[in-house]
Amino acid sequence: PIPGLRCETQSAGWVDLVINFQALPPDIVDNPAVSWRPHRRFRSRRPEDQGDTPVLKITESSVGNYTRLSYLDELHFVFNSSATGLWIVYPEDFSLEAVSAFLLNPVFGFCLRMREITCMHATAIAVDEEHALLVAGASGAGKSTIAALFALHNHGIVSDDVSALCIQNGRICVQPGYPRIRLWPQSTGALLGDEDTLPPIVPTVNKQYLDLPAHRLQFVDKALPVGAVYALHARGEELAISQMKASEALISMMNNTYMDYILDPHLRSIDLKMLGLLVGQVPVYTVTPQDNLKSLDRLYEELLRPVQCES
Repeated sequence: PIPGLRCETQSAGWVDLVINFQALPPDIVDNPAVSWRPHRRFRSRRPEDQGDTPVLKITESSVGNYTRLSYLDELHFVFNSSATGLWIVYPEDFSLEAVSAFLLNPVFGFCLRMREITCMHATAIAVDEEHALLVAGASGAGKSTIAALFALHNHGIVSDDVSALCIQNGRICVQPGYPRIRLWPQSTGALLGDEDTLPPIVPTVNKQYLDLPAHRLQFVDKALPVGAVYALHARGEELAISQMKASEALISMMNNTYMDYILDPHLRSIDLKMLGLLVGQVPVYTVTPQDNLKSLDRLYEELLRPVQCES
């Protein structure tokens, strides 16, 4: 099994994505005619992906219409054109845990993007049995800390860091991810009292994971309608929460889509349509968290207040 994913006790009757480890598609294995060129659609605009040694390189094959994500030119993920097949090649000294650290967030997120599914760089939290709260923000803004905070207050977690949106019965819904939350040690210490109480994602990375089932915390395995959105800003001296105008909210949401640095105009237009519907259905708030992890209980109460008023 892949670390972080649950094994189904019974077959769902269909397969969404077939993953092949230490393998390449049969039509390009040992094929001298195959070459890889810069991808026509997906090109990273991140500074760390430029130059001679990019962190992430996205290429396409000259044979078979495959898309390849290469991390540090040693860990390769190859998708077929429909993003229903994935082949992974990695060095022998890589552990499965190290591979899954890439697979569960950026690679699965890219898979959803290939399928033209709008994804938010956000955590989704069940505020009740019928509604989810989206907490969006840049890396390091505190999304996962807030997710763990709500989980410890008996709220179910729908997804962490990557939240895929869909439409069900006219409502914008967020689809479930996997039952883990990734945390920095400082957040672990503030939430659980000990920075070393959680295992690392991989031994070489200073980040940990909170396994929800193992800690008897709730994971929601069904799509929930979005009830409200919080957009996290940089931390400040005082906690501040205010509702945004629809036009401001739409810009904020577009700036918090997942992997926005690789999107082409076509995918941006899909996001714009979906997020336009979202801000027309639910309130969007801007949040300036207090720069103090000791104030987490107050943060929980204040984040819950507007949602309770709406319901």
